[in-house]
Amino acid sequence: HHFPDVRAAVAEVARVLVPGGVFVLEDSCAPADFALDRFLNEAEKLRDPTHVRSYSEDVWRAMIEAAGLAVTRREIFRKEHPLEHWLETAGVTETTASAVRRAFAAASQEAREHFGIRLEGGRPVSFTDDKLILRAERRA
Repeated sequence: HHFPDVRAAVAEVARVLVPGGVFVLEDSCAPADFALDRFLNEAEKLRDPTHVRSYSEDVWRAMIEAAGLAVTRREIFRKEHPLEHWLETAGVTETTASAVRRAFAAASQEAREHFGIRLEGGRPVSFTDDKLILRAERRA
């Protein structure tokens, strides 16, 4: 989700793999729902300007298959992020941290439910997102 041209990156992975070679991807996975996707990507970009885009599983699969790889396994798991730690790991300024906190506190009910946004005293303390693992092989 930090590649400016992820399709080109996936194509390069496919190009350098020998036939039968394996590519394993683990990345944040955006929801298929447009509003939830937008919330996640806007929050990520606000926190870290190097964030380009988190993609849905369907988009990842399409990019991987278009590059000539065959997806042979997939797994999605949920990961909880304590918000302050998530902000600290990005090294954000207090101004940015405040903006991110406001975005999570103002999230729609759908986003609060989907991302398990936990509030204490109206202040967001954690959220949960999806991580995607895809295993793909280069066709012979």
